[in-house]
Amino acid sequence: MPSTVSFALPNKFDGMAEQCKGFVHQVKLYFDYQQDRFESEEKRCAFLMTLLTGRALDWASAVWDADPQFKKSVEYFLQQIHEVFEYPAGGRDISTQIIHAKQGNRTAADYAIEFRILAAQSGWNDVSLKAIFYNSLNIDLQTELTCRRENSSFSELVNLTIKIDNLMRQTPKQRTIKAMIDSGAAMNLINKDTVKKYNIPTQPCIPPIQIKAINNTLIGHGIHNHSKTLKLQVGLLHQENITLYVVDSPKAEAEDRDSESVPQECSASETEDRDSESEPEIPQPTTYPQRQRPLAPMTAKDTPL
Repeated sequence: MPSTVSFALPNKFDGMAEQCKGFVHQVKLYFDYQQDRFESEEKRCAFLMTLLTGRALDWASAVWDADPQFKKSVEYFLQQIHEVFEYPAGGRDISTQIIHAKQGNRTAADYAIEFRILAAQSGWNDVSLKAIFYNSLNIDLQTELTCRRENSSFSELVNLTIKIDNLMRQTPKQRTIKAMIDSGAAMNLINKDTVKKYNIPTQPCIPPIQIKAINNTLIGHGIHNHSKTLKLQVGLLHQENITLYVVDSPKAEAEDRDSESVPQECSASETEDRDSESEPEIPQPTTYPQRQRPLAPMTAKDTPL
């Protein structure tokens, strides 16, 4: 008879609650009868990590570096697997917790650990977890993730969130200038008051640029200056160089046009004559015979059903 017995490797565990107890027993038996294969507790813990997949691996990856005990004690590692995944009657409580989870003031990395533990216990699919996780984040992170979350898995979304959150926390605060995007103009324009307020460096336009309205009439005195090349940043991951042409406010230009088109000196009588000439003639109300008067407008309560 052979002096040694070879044990089969335990089946990989993906986080299914009904498989948790059997998996833990298999792992304990394997370690009890294969002690000579592992030189240290750290290698036993690393081997246990290789037996996880799916949601169980997502959870273990989140807590592996955050809690040193996972690398030092197989007993602790297995106990955590039991507590997280073997939940006989906690499904409803877990669902309530995950629905009301919020990032708050925590970093995305810290919050992801708590959320992944809840996700591992919930039994929810990737689509549901992505939606709940996204809506539980701070509004700034939601804005950055808006166009980047559609084709990612739940695990990829969490990892991307952590990266963006780290970038946002490392990026120094910058001055924010409110601007109108896509005004319909053929050029990139900036108001001269904004240039003055933020000391934006400019240089002259040679030759000056005329501005025309939609009816092809000239507006104001044209553009005489433009900014030096500026770096425009949209969110965290998009930058471009841009030149802005300095214009006066439409209100000031309208006042200039009015002052140029109206004589500066005029008598009161001339003003009154022009006012009286320009006043429209008010039509007299029309009377109708009793049977020919217009019908009153139909209201909601008069509408037939």
